[in-house]
Amino acid sequence: MADKERGDVRDRGLDAPLHTFSVGGALEQLRAESAWKIGDRNAMTLVKTNKVRVVLIGMKKGATLLEHCVEGPMTLYVLEGSIKFVAGSHSCNLSHSGFVSLDQAIPHDVEALEESAFLLTVVQP
Repeated sequence: MADKERGDVRDRGLDAPLHTFSVGGALEQLRAESAWKIGDRNAMTLVKTNKVRVVLIGMKKGATLLEHCVEGPMTLYVLEGSIKFVAGSHSCNLSHSGFVSLDQAIPHDVEALEESAFLLTVVQP
């Protein structure tokens, strides 16, 4: 499928009033980039406005995003694989179609238990 048919996420403004693209196509693109090939993760911002940010993140097995915070409330939706999500004393394993939400500014970790991909949505405060 051609990039134009797939809705290539690199060929559009991140804050356009309407977005259409294939998340699967964006994930293919993410995995084709050198950051994925030589590293243990890669990410692609799909939507970025003054109110919301949506990021597609791919992680190879064993990759970690060590304790960090995002400025606003967030959700994480697992597309593929499985991850361990830790926030304070709470820990959960999430796999395909797993979902977690977190209030703003709460430190958390993410570890890929296998090659994984997820959508992160952050609401700007």
